Amino acid sequence: MAATGSMVLRIQRSKASLKRTAKVLISTLYFIGRGLFDSLRRAIGMRRNQRLVVLCYHAVPASARDQFSSQMDMVARHARVVQATATPTDDQGDAVAITFDDAFRSVAENAVGALEKRNFPATIFVPAGVLGRAPDWKFESGYDSDKGEEIMTLEELQRLDPSRITLGCHSMTHPRLTDLDESGLKTELIDSRVRLETELGRKIATLAFPYGAHDEKVVEACRRAGYETVFSITPRPTKTTPEFVRGRVTVEPNDSPLEFFLKMQGAYSWMAGASELKASIKRALGRAPSKDERAS
Repeated sequence: MAATGSMVLRIQRSKASLKRTAKVLISTLYFIGRGLFDSLRRAIGMRRNQRLVVLCYHAVPASARDQFSSQMDMVARHARVVQATATPTDDQGDAVAITFDDAFRSVAENAVGALEKRNFPATIFVPAGVLGRAPDWKFESGYDSDKGEEIMTLEELQRLDPSRITLGCHSMTHPRLTDLDESGLKTELIDSRVRLETELGRKIATLAFPYGAHDEKVVEACRRAGYETVFSITPRPTKTTPEFVRGRVTVEPNDSPLEFFLKMQGAYSWMAGASELKASIKRALGRAPSKDERAS
């Protein structure tokens, strides 16, 4: 039985590795093709829309501190870092924003110092109802490393420099918002924001969807709840037109340098179109999209 379980685990890891490699290859081709297209536009005197790529981190464990610092060095060399709510303008070039979901203590211990050293702003999205505790929600595939984390306490959040670190909401208890009724959405969207504003003494104007899950009902509930901008985990860059729902690309400190560079450059944005196409094909065939497809 143990040998069978070990074999299954090896197969799963092999599939995940192949899938990750395929994404890097496709993203590399996308990056090259987009660069050629942008060069053609410039050659004929056309401007391209500037892009804002919002990075989405979760935990930054002590073992990954140096890797995270190296990623921030790469950001400093290749991009202008702005707040996640900024809108890129044609005369300022492409930009990157840095966000963290779940408000894990490891972010304060191992990431905030690297951000302060480089004078980078960032946003941390806080699950208001579980401060100071280990997360008790279901982890999506690929985030098992977050299981050993703890969420910051109220005092730890209060110590974060508000001139550098913006705090946003990540619901009350980290549910999949698309599964909730109106009463549940009120608790997770409104009560959580009011609690954070009351206890932290800061305005909370942004929210990140737990698991990235959202639909039209959830987005409208966010508008009614008073949020100014909300964030998904669909790797779609923000362009010059202001957007209420902004995309983000999920990154990890252990991403390879090439993988991180491509994500930072918005080269994973093809995945958003691929996900929408897959969902459309399933709808045309009379099959319901999966939760991941509905969340994108």
